[in-house]
Amino acid sequence: MRPKEPRSFDGPGDIDLEDPDEVRYWAERLEATPEEIAEAVQKVGPNRTAVGLYLGAQA
Repeated sequence: MRPKEPRSFDGPGDIDLEDPDEVRYWAERLEATPEEIAEAVQKVGPNRTAVGLYLGAQA
């Protein structure tokens, strides 16, 4: 990936808690804090849809 190329986290997959950019992206998209994202991943796993449902939003 080229440095100036924008990253996209919208494809299928899981939320990677090791990637701070991805956590911030999903926190903003799901209107949650990064800490709430981490808590949701611990409760329901990293699946984006499951995290969204846990937080009361749709991923």
